[in-house]
Formats: sequence, structure tokens, C-alpha cells
Amino acid sequence: MMYAQGYQKNVKLKQEEVPVAVVTAFQNDFSSISSELTKGSWSVNAEEKNGVLKPITYAYKAKRGDTKFEARYTPDGTLDSAKGSDKDKVSSGDKK
Repeated sequence: MMYAQGYQKNVKLKQEEVPVAVVTAFQNDFSSISSELTKGSWSVNAEEKNGVLKPITYAYKAKRGDTKFEARYTPDGTLDSAKGSDKDKVSSGDKK
């Protein structure tokens, strides 16, 4: 039996496979802790319908010391949720 309903799947991605808007937003939102993050990886949570994957959220997971860090973004680069750190208060071009 075939159902027209889609199903969700989580797929690991290389950074170059993640939309530029998402990577740029992540770099701006968490620039103050980027040097503390280790073993990071990207993934996409997508819905498959009729053989076509439609991205729902992109996630970056990493370790921050002994703490797990995760940031989820919508496909347009809007921060959906973050665990393990707060978003930087002011995103500026100044480097410390």
C-alpha cells in the first residue's frame, strides 16, 4: 500500500551543503563561543513527500566543554532554538 503522506528524516550534511543564510546566521548568532565548540556537525530535518525532500530545520550540534550545544535554524536562517548557550546579544563585525 502506498500512502501520500510524507515522513520526516534526519540527514547529516557537510557545511558546504548547508544554505549560506543558515551558516551566516549561525556565525553571527554564536560568534562569541565559536572557538569553544568542538566536534560540530550539521544535519537537516526534512520531510519527504513523493520522493522530494523539503527542509524543515537545519541543526548544528557540538560539544562546549562538557556541555552539549545545539542550534536549530529554519531554511531562511532564522534561529528556531538553541541549547547550551544563548544567542549573542549584539551581533557586530568587531572581532575581539
